[in-house]
Amino acid sequence: MTSIIASMRQLSGPGSPGLGIVGLVSLGHGATHWINATLYVLLPFIARDFGLSYTETGSLMTLFFVTTFFTNVASGPVVDLSARHVVFLIVSLVIGGAALLVLGVSAGPAGVALTVILIAISVSMWHPPSISYLARVYPGTRGFALSIHTVGASFGDLVAPPVAGFLMTVLVWRETALINAVPLFVMAAVVYLMLRELGQPDRGAGVRSVSQRYLEGARLLVADRAFRRLCLLSGLWSMSQNGVMVFLPLYLVNDLAGGPATVGIAMAAVQVGALFMGPVAGAWSDRVGRRPVVLASLGIGAVTIFFIPLVDGIAAFTALVSVFGCALFSMRPVIHSWTMDLTGARTSGSAVSMVFAFQAAMTAALPAVGGMVADEWGLAVVFHIMMVSCAAAALIAWSMPNSRAGAEPASA
Repeated sequence: MTSIIASMRQLSGPGSPGLGIVGLVSLGHGATHWINATLYVLLPFIARDFGLSYTETGSLMTLFFVTTFFTNVASGPVVDLSARHVVFLIVSLVIGGAALLVLGVSAGPAGVALTVILIAISVSMWHPPSISYLARVYPGTRGFALSIHTVGASFGDLVAPPVAGFLMTVLVWRETALINAVPLFVMAAVVYLMLRELGQPDRGAGVRSVSQRYLEGARLLVADRAFRRLCLLSGLWSMSQNGVMVFLPLYLVNDLAGGPATVGIAMAAVQVGALFMGPVAGAWSDRVGRRPVVLASLGIGAVTIFFIPLVDGIAAFTALVSVFGCALFSMRPVIHSWTMDLTGARTSGSAVSMVFAFQAAMTAALPAVGGMVADEWGLAVVFHIMMVSCAAAALIAWSMPNSRAGAEPASA
């Protein structure tokens, strides 16, 4: 708590831009996760209506991560070269709203597939401009600032599931999707009116000169051993976190006979702990370094994933997944801050996109393969695969050099 208070004072003290910018960007982040969380809640019922197997349902989410990979590869360099952070934030929100509109009028799996592609573009396009934007605005407290950013994500993940779940007790999933599209367009308008670009590209230097400086920074980034290990660590962490989020609602509906409201409450419970622990983890990592926080989170996460398919009751299951969310989701700002610690400002957008591209690439096959495993041996085996990936991420974190806010980038 002392770390939180000290970081809050520094963030809002003299010479700081205050809490307004990070608060607004965080709400936008929450809006992108609103659509993602809505999809997770609707997916078991979409699969039931269209008669999809676990393999087919998982393949839809594999399409999500493949799209995420290519979007991250493209968006980071474009953000760095254009310096149009706010424009990308607005476009991300508009695409997210359009995705739920498409889902609301979908008549078959093809429409759902298009929705998944648009949601993946929206969610993955948000991160490079938003994280690099906040890292520039709050250089001395980036861990805490980015933890507030992830609180926004957790807030969207927390609110959307029960809203979607309870709407589905009186509406069908198509109508629920249409209603849940509205906040994205509202948030896009607010970002357009309230945020401004921090800087514009150096037109006097010429596009070629800007590109050359960027490519040199990117080359140094790729050559950095610690950064490569961080990318691998984040990919394994993503496999565990996102894999659980894909199969958790399917397990609730098909193995525990949960209805829409139950699914919504359980998915919200995943985010409750992260909502409060994210800022604690970010502020703590600014002081003791990123590695101890990541190791603690991954260790707790691996244990809870192991027990998830072994719990039968809805109440005990909900409590357990809340601990899982507290562990793995609260480390998001720490991973993002570690990325900024290891990289230079010139390539910050690309560094973020590389990390998220690794996450998408390593997670891409898991939903489809996990679906095939579930069709053959049941969902419990799938959860235990994700426990192994979480433990592997912890081993890599153990080998990483520690860092904290204010550290000189290794590849600046």
